[in-house]
Amino acid sequence: MLWRLPNVLIIQLKRFSFRSFIWRDKINDMVEFPLRNLDLSKFCIGQKDDRQLPTYDLYAVINHYGGMIGGHYTAYARLPSDKSSQRSDVGWRLFDDSTVTTVDESQVVTRYAYVLFYRRRNSPVERPPRAPSADHHPDLGPATEAATSQASRIWQELEAEEELGPEASGRLGHWGPRGWAAPPRRAPDAPDEGCLRYFVLGTMAALVALVLNVFYPLVSQSRWR
Repeated sequence: MLWRLPNVLIIQLKRFSFRSFIWRDKINDMVEFPLRNLDLSKFCIGQKDDRQLPTYDLYAVINHYGGMIGGHYTAYARLPSDKSSQRSDVGWRLFDDSTVTTVDESQVVTRYAYVLFYRRRNSPVERPPRAPSADHHPDLGPATEAATSQASRIWQELEAEEELGPEASGRLGHWGPRGWAAPPRRAPDAPDEGCLRYFVLGTMAALVALVLNVFYPLVSQSRWR
């Protein structure tokens, strides 16, 4: 039960089970969750405000693929409208490492969903302010210019990419503490030593678990005899 409902509700689904010290499982059961109209009024037993609706709309999902030894994370997300969280200024997108693709709303609910992000309907939304234009304003002091958040600079970069189209992705620079910086040169691909290290560690862990699961029951049975 909840005493007061938050503006942003984060729900983590139970995707991992621990049956014993050694045996652990990944849970891939399908969990149906609503994209809109999640009503939590019956779970709120404390403060209730008629002006704040107990209804939530989904705006992001974190997915997990794989098992206990290794896996992969992706995310679905959208940008809710300032006036109505039901509508979206930017439709659903799939974020998979450095790749961002447009997806249909019907693809969001899957059995790989791990963490759900809901926004309460009619709740205030804090958007980062737009970055100042290239023209310098002499009436703004250095303290005001330094107070411009990094989020607003990233926001301006995303808007520039949206205007120029997907072909501009990767060619734009980025905002740094001292202003706009050119895109870095891509280094030649190097062998991923981390993958090999994780593979060796995973193989060793699997062998240890196999030995314990095979010999531990035999030792226990012989001891009881």
